[in-house]
Amino acid sequence: MQFSDLKVRARLAWAFGLMLLISVLSTGLALHKLAAIESNLDDVVLDNNVKIRLGQEMSGSVHDFT
Repeated sequence: MQFSDLKVRARLAWAFGLMLLISVLSTGLALHKLAAIESNLDDVVLDNNVKIRLGQEMSGSVHDFT
């Protein structure tokens, strides 16, 4: 049985199923990438920004005594 032997209804059902599968896979990949981006953003916010703030506070306290 070849794809060309199928009726139009069956071809449309296969095409719709394929498009649905591609959509689900695309959504899963997007959610996975968004989770990775969120993790990187959390690292920046919770780690790097704290270090910058502490460095600025240290720099400010040094300038207060001079």
